[in-house]
Amino acid sequence: MTQIFYDNELYFRFVKACRDQGVTIPIVPGLKILTRREQLNVVPKHFGVTIPQPLVERIEASPPELVVDAGIGWALEQTKELFDRGAPSVHFYVMQNTRPFVAMMERLQREA
Repeated sequence: MTQIFYDNELYFRFVKACRDQGVTIPIVPGLKILTRREQLNVVPKHFGVTIPQPLVERIEASPPELVVDAGIGWALEQTKELFDRGAPSVHFYVMQNTRPFVAMMERLQREA
């Protein structure tokens, strides 16, 4: 299982590097839905990750009551691409707040 990330290309490059070295075990991507504007600073600081500028702009442009929807939308797009490009599964770090994850799964189900 990977660390949290918001740029799928990082995951795809990591998987390729592992495969090039002969690693054959499943590599499960780890995602966390951004739910608050403050997380644009907190998540990178505590988890050592970068947040892509398009996601930063999406979160910053959202009214406070819609930030969670912006985060869910990004995570949904990430999840679809990960599965489309062969990820074996996806792990979500929910950190005591399951509502955004459940909402994303409901959206995913409606779109399937």
